[in-house]
Amino acid sequence: MRAALVLMLGASLLGGCASAPCAGYAGTCVELRIEGDVPGMQLDQLQITLAGARTGSQTSLPSPAARFELPAQLALHLGPGISGSLVVVVEGRLGPDSAAVGQTQLTLRSDEHSALTVTLHSTLVGRDGGFGDGASVSDGPIIGGPPDAPAPDLALAPRIMFMTRATTGGAFAAGPVTAGGVAAIDALCAAAATLPGHSPSLDGKTFKTFVTRPDLASLASDLKINPASQRPIVDVDGVSFTDERFLLTPQNSSKGPRLDEAGKTIGGGDAQCAWTGFPAPGTAAASGPNCTNWTNAATLTSGMSGTITSSTWQANAVDPCTAGCRLYCLEVP
Repeated sequence: MRAALVLMLGASLLGGCASAPCAGYAGTCVELRIEGDVPGMQLDQLQITLAGARTGSQTSLPSPAARFELPAQLALHLGPGISGSLVVVVEGRLGPDSAAVGQTQLTLRSDEHSALTVTLHSTLVGRDGGFGDGASVSDGPIIGGPPDAPAPDLALAPRIMFMTRATTGGAFAAGPVTAGGVAAIDALCAAAATLPGHSPSLDGKTFKTFVTRPDLASLASDLKINPASQRPIVDVDGVSFTDERFLLTPQNSSKGPRLDEAGKTIGGGDAQCAWTGFPAPGTAAASGPNCTNWTNAATLTSGMSGTITSSTWQANAVDPCTAGCRLYCLEVP
């Protein structure tokens, strides 16, 4: 991602300024207001870390070492066509022994301007906990960042979900399957994430299969799904389509992942089903039909499948286990 910052310091520049920071910028832009949890907070340094929204990796944008007073407002010029979930982490240096940190996240729409506020809270740090040199804030492009940039909080970092390009019958897990010991169920998703031509966004990540194992309680545990988490679930290109908290609850707005492991869509003439074993969309109860825990492809066995890229992506029809359907693969931190 190529990003540029336009920095505006001083309370007099906030709200009443004649020209907003994003004004006149044609690409995706975020007007970021940075506040302190106490009036008149002053910083020696300011460092902003971005993750998600097709960044591929975190991008750190530190300011010059000039002391200034909050609140401050700046523009994140993210470039044309950038969309998806963006995590913003802000860290400021208050002095040799203290810092101020804050973070938030939002969903970007391509080439639209958004407004965001981050409140910094003071905390004690070691005297050797300085910032990297990095690139300075300017109105030019910023690429990459210092190697010691702070990592975004994993509780907000997006999780990728994709559907497999290949289809499989319902007996894709060999041997007995028990809750908490389901390596066979996850083998195809693990393999798909490393196939030739896979999206680089999958590199270094672990993926498991989003199916009952043998029930949804085990699914939540094995895939580390937190029903209270607002962590965004994104396609391989970083575009968010739901939050983690909605994965195992009935939902009408989400249509599931739209891309395969290579970042490509599935044509209308190809198989439109994906195995899930859910009794109904997001129903956290006993498992629905699941081809005898995904081990039996006999003619008379059946499994619940969803229709890809539709509101019934989690549960739509009971298919014979001899049918060929796709799998949903979820990143597991």
